[in-house]
Amino acid sequence: MVQANKRHVLSLLLLTLLMGPLLTACAARMRLPSIDESGSESGTETKSGQPPPPSVPMRTVSLNQATNARKLVAGVLEMAVELAPGSVVQIPATYEIEQIEFRTTTGALARSSTGFVGRIRIVSTPNGSLTKGAIDAYNSVSGGLYVSASIATAVQGITGQFKSIPGSAPTPDYLTLFETTGRPKFSYSAGVTKKFGPRLNNPIDPSTMLPADRLKYQSIFAEIQRVANRKIETDKSLLMIDRALADTLSQAFETSGSVPLNGAWSIAVQSTAVRHGFENVPCAEFQSEILREAYQRAGYDVAADFNVAKGNQLIWSQTAAVTRYTQALFAAGWVPYEPSKFRPPLGAIMMHGSGSSPGHTYLSGGDDGRIVVDNGSPQGRDLRATTKSTTQLMYETGVFFLPPSITPKAW
Repeated sequence: MVQANKRHVLSLLLLTLLMGPLLTACAARMRLPSIDESGSESGTETKSGQPPPPSVPMRTVSLNQATNARKLVAGVLEMAVELAPGSVVQIPATYEIEQIEFRTTTGALARSSTGFVGRIRIVSTPNGSLTKGAIDAYNSVSGGLYVSASIATAVQGITGQFKSIPGSAPTPDYLTLFETTGRPKFSYSAGVTKKFGPRLNNPIDPSTMLPADRLKYQSIFAEIQRVANRKIETDKSLLMIDRALADTLSQAFETSGSVPLNGAWSIAVQSTAVRHGFENVPCAEFQSEILREAYQRAGYDVAADFNVAKGNQLIWSQTAAVTRYTQALFAAGWVPYEPSKFRPPLGAIMMHGSGSSPGHTYLSGGDDGRIVVDNGSPQGRDLRATTKSTTQLMYETGVFFLPPSITPKAW
């Protein structure tokens, strides 16, 4: 028995000696980032750096903070290299935000509502921390490098206009989920019927409303449409303002209830969500800020419809989750509709699935909901040119909301 135990111990020691280098090698291959994406990475457009390849128009960006560059391995974005602040990269001038799983600092897989932009190139790093050979090697990885999409959206700038989106030809991916008209081939009828009951798909006849109330909601909706419309060039300043000013206005709303007239994306995504620790999921706060500002520009008090008495205050602590935002709209008298039965008009507040959390919320930017505007794509996104996997993850609209007196068209 003693001899057998000795043989067992010797076998374990031998196995440890043999496996040790192998385990070390495996750990080395599984490179984990030292920081996780926060959804608030940003950069500043610069004239420096190498000229972009002539076939792919690029924008040159200096990174404002440490940023992960990732590579796609078996469908997962794995760590490639951490770029120091001041590193210069090039990002495609025209890009699609992709929703791909990424590996966190703990080794777990996660998704970022901000998403990622691919086909980026490293130009330089401060103090030569990466040699030219290393940069060339990273730029040559199969499938290209990816960075947080927040960097791309941050360099949109706060002046000028968002370009209009003429509308793409529908891809095969799109046509597996939608008709060419935009009518979905799927529905979430069971979930939304259970959630909203008889008010679902039940328009309010404008003739039954007081003229002042009709004017109120028509004016508010017109202001939402100003922000959402991507069929025309739209002023960026409606969504984007100076970061320091965004911080000031975000805190002012929380302390005094004052609502600004513009800057919803900067205030919600870059300030409020970051300060309160939900920067990876800022979609409902972004939509809440758009709504608050629409009331303000139209000359109405948002607290008249969203307040303590109704249990639907339109503030991050109550509505940062998509479910709570959905409930807030419903309690305010906004009407839910199914996109399988009604066309989402420009400015409709749309919900992925049945409007539950985790989920996603966004605006119809035109073409009966085929163009959307959200926290990751304030410039607009054409679903006809979006991958099936991204659409299924974020844009399978099961319900949309309109204010009283605004009646959508049936298909």
